[in-house]
Amino acid sequence: MKRRGQFFLIAALIIISIIIGFSVIYNSAAANKPDTKAARLAETIKYEGIQVINNGYINNKVSSIPENIDSLVKVYAQSNPEIEINIIEEETKEFKHKFFKGNDVSSVKSGTITMSTDNKKLTVTIQNGLSYTFDNTPSVHDFFVIVKKEGNNER
Repeated sequence: MKRRGQFFLIAALIIISIIIGFSVIYNSAAANKPDTKAARLAETIKYEGIQVINNGYINNKVSSIPENIDSLVKVYAQSNPEIEINIIEEETKEFKHKFFKGNDVSSVKSGTITMSTDNKKLTVTIQNGLSYTFDNTPSVHDFFVIVKKEGNNER
């Protein structure tokens, strides 16, 4: 008699767990894979920009560094028209901002930005109130890159 009661108790528990299992709502969300093109492009521009700066100092052509960096970034802007490239560069103790976008070379212009240097940090505010903070350690020639790509309501 005791075994018969155990059988019905176990059977009832199994049936209840199956019913609860079917009644649980299955939730899932699909996420797009992140686009790493902008991040890879920023790292590449930063690396090659540092090489241009080093080459200018090694060959005593410091005055040609800004033009060489501009031509380097123009090439990347022309080959990636959907991406906006901002560079912030220190020239003679003054930071300059330049904006590059698309194949149109005439769109290359000096931009206006708000910059503040506090506690060895450089805070740059570009259009729409977007702020970026960089470490501003004393160096010979500072070079910062911001690459923006917008698409599918994402930035």
